[in-house]
Amino acid sequence: MNYQDHATKYLYLRPLTSKRATEVAHELLKNFLEQGAPQILQSDNGREFTAKIIEELAELWPECKIVHGRPQHPQSQGSVERSNQDVENMLRAWVVDNKSTKWSIGVYFVQWQKNISHHRILGRLPIEPCLALNRRNFKEVSYNKLLDNLHMLDLPGSLDSLKKKIKSLRDTYRKELQKVQKSKKSGAGANDVYKPKLAWFSSAEVFWKRSIIGRESFSNLNVEEI
Repeated sequence: MNYQDHATKYLYLRPLTSKRATEVAHELLKNFLEQGAPQILQSDNGREFTAKIIEELAELWPECKIVHGRPQHPQSQGSVERSNQDVENMLRAWVVDNKSTKWSIGVYFVQWQKNISHHRILGRLPIEPCLALNRRNFKEVSYNKLLDNLHMLDLPGSLDSLKKKIKSLRDTYRKELQKVQKSKKSGAGANDVYKPKLAWFSSAEVFWKRSIIGRESFSNLNVEEI
């Protein structure tokens, strides 16, 4: 089963023993309960098949409201067909490369590879929106934990003031870092490289280096916001 989000092109591949609507509905339900259900469900197997799946889903999850969409326009249909062809070719290659007949395991490796591969039309990876959402959620949780720690120490503060303070510290650190990098690029000797005057600069440096794992090199100053 190839279930794809039309907006992000993120796909989920699941091994099935048949194409019966009941089995498809059970696999879709697992996805919906983890990622959320769509408002519209489309299928290249026709409206009757889609309606049957929605009917099965309604029995399994009465609160879930989904309607079946209109037939896909040629461009969208072509995108689905190309995705199916890619999956088939990649799965065949996985089976050969791994000398395995366990295609039901291979589909998960193909799913991962598809979702981390650059999409020509979107100009990004299908997985990027998911990662961005996780980062935003993580940031908010982290902010709230910091605020709780402040309150435990009987220190005043609100979420808004905490964010402003962190931004101020980050901006100050970045300015000092730019001075260091500028003095290094000027060809200054080791003794002439700018030495930050901030007492907490070395601690901040360790923090920021940890926060930019997976980003561009530290010298490019692409520091990720917390």
